[in-house]
Amino acid sequence: MNFVRLAILLSVIAQRAFSNLPEDPAAYSAWEAQRLADIEEASGWPAEKAIPELGKWVGKLSRHHSIERGDRPVFTAAQKTLLAIPGHAEWYGEEIKKLTEAAMPVPGHPNSGFEGHERRWYYATLQQLPSPETVGVLGELIFDERDPWKDGDWGDGGRPMPNSVHATKAFTALGISNPPVRALAYDPGDQRTWQLWFNQVKAGARTFSFEGDDATYSLEGEVPLRSGEGDASKKDITMDPVETAVAKRQEPSRWPVVLTAILALMAAAYMIRRLRTRGRS
Repeated sequence: MNFVRLAILLSVIAQRAFSNLPEDPAAYSAWEAQRLADIEEASGWPAEKAIPELGKWVGKLSRHHSIERGDRPVFTAAQKTLLAIPGHAEWYGEEIKKLTEAAMPVPGHPNSGFEGHERRWYYATLQQLPSPETVGVLGELIFDERDPWKDGDWGDGGRPMPNSVHATKAFTALGISNPPVRALAYDPGDQRTWQLWFNQVKAGARTFSFEGDDATYSLEGEVPLRSGEGDASKKDITMDPVETAVAKRQEPSRWPVVLTAILALMAAAYMIRRLRTRGRS
């Protein structure tokens, strides 16, 4: 068994071992039916009540130990219903701001209280909500570098991160097509790149789209494309030098193609020279 297949097998075993979902088929079917009924009921609630309830399921069912079977009908239903509510991302943005403004160093371990619950969960939910509204909320939070927790004793786990760090990670996980930077782990330079990208979106110089969605968006909503215009998210714009450098790093190297062409020309010249020499002899 090769390494990739072994890793996949171990991942499946781990998910089943630590899954929060029922293992028994009958119990699982009952759980799924009940959750879908709950989501249908929540769709008729006032926004201030429906958003946190639906977001709870979106966040929970996006974790590796709670991934549903098959096409993930409960997650999909919760996500679709939540995205249809105006203010679905703004609600989380306002809650994050309130928590940040009220935050003081939390006594005890950093994985309890403020950092370990509401704020981190809110970002985990936001990154599962691909919409122009979410982009706008994250775009505002990515500039929030306030650090009201720097003076606390946070033990071995480290103190809470500023909103700008959380927003950068959420942008990376949001599923934006052709992102300005692709990263498997957080890098401080990514924050500046995403800030530059968002400034262009906010100024109307750039549109965007999401993976698996053919529509093109601005912060105001879907952008209708005129006939023959093509994908507006790929139009030429003036880029900041930092973004240009990032884009160039992501472009595949052209040297193999150029080198192959040079070698082909040299081989052709050599063959012509050989043929001419033979003709003279």
